[in-house]
Amino acid sequence: MIMGRGKFRLYLTDNETGKKMPKGIIVYDIIVKFKEGRYQYTITNINWKQPSYYGLEKWVAEVEKDYQAEIAEYLVQTDNQLNTIITKLKTTMSAKPVQKEDW
Repeated sequence: MIMGRGKFRLYLTDNETGKKMPKGIIVYDIIVKFKEGRYQYTITNINWKQPSYYGLEKWVAEVEKDYQAEIAEYLVQTDNQLNTIITKLKTTMSAKPVQKEDW
């Protein structure tokens, strides 16, 4: 089993200039478990780095209650980043291991 913590930056695009401005950091935990010929991954504790825990589910509730383009953009960025991580993990895990006797 491999356990880790990852993070990536969120940006807000200025509608007038098109410039991306940093607006926070998303932190998450990832666990990858292995068995003969297969693996399983779990991504949990996805949250916006704040002085206290601010889970992603709070953003979803805010969008449902009162639509905010800024929050919706953060959710899309988070989804895109996590899907990229999953794709890279699957690509890496599908590669044939290099056999070395002396490691």
